[in-house]
Amino acid sequence: MKYLINNTVIFVEDEGLYFVHSTEVEIKLSSLSSRILCLLIKNKGQPVSRDLIYALVWEDCGLVPSNTSLNNHLSFLRKAFRDCGIEEFIVTVPKVGISIHSDINIESISDEEQPIEINKKTSKRNNILYLFVLLVIISFSLLSVSYKIYNQEKYPALNDVGVIHGCHVYSSKKSSPNDVANLTFAANQYIAEKKIKCSDTHVFIIDLQDDSLSNQSNLRNSRAFYALCEIDNGKIYACDNYYYLKGMQ
Repeated sequence: MKYLINNTVIFVEDEGLYFVHSTEVEIKLSSLSSRILCLLIKNKGQPVSRDLIYALVWEDCGLVPSNTSLNNHLSFLRKAFRDCGIEEFIVTVPKVGISIHSDINIESISDEEQPIEINKKTSKRNNILYLFVLLVIISFSLLSVSYKIYNQEKYPALNDVGVIHGCHVYSSKKSSPNDVANLTFAANQYIAEKKIKCSDTHVFIIDLQDDSLSNQSNLRNSRAFYALCEIDNGKIYACDNYYYLKGMQ
């Protein structure tokens, strides 16, 4: 069975939790957690006693129940739904049992049905996909700039930083003397750290976020773009492009 929960999350029995419009499981559920969740969903609106949960989830499957095990699975489910943006999903009714909060909306859906509302919580995978697309755009932009270096007599938007470790270094931004010093520092640090070997057939392009240009201490905590391009007969042959965000590649 599949259930749409608060128009945000889809629970697929024996699989786990998906964000709406996602094809990959976001949180995998164990068989016991999945059976507990199914039982609570089917009895939404009325608390389910612990004894009934023990009988239907554990004993019917030949397992020995325990209060500790049930508490652990309930804690896991609560955290799983919090991570999906749904607070107060499972509640405990003292001396009665366990229930799904009355404010939670749950609908049974078929394989052919598509949820109406788009998930308002962006999943981690969507963030990764967005970053990947951004990196592709940046790579093509840097490639375009690199091509113009060697295919135009003059490119006014390009700033010559200098030669560092044998690499001809450029930046697409117009830079002040202080900016050039920080670009030189960052390029020198990166080229040395990565042990990059340049020749006359290479060009190295660097761009830094504005706060990094003004302060070297921000270099590891801001956005930085690097491209090492190989030149063949005065034209771009290939580029290796890198994007750093807050010190992470």
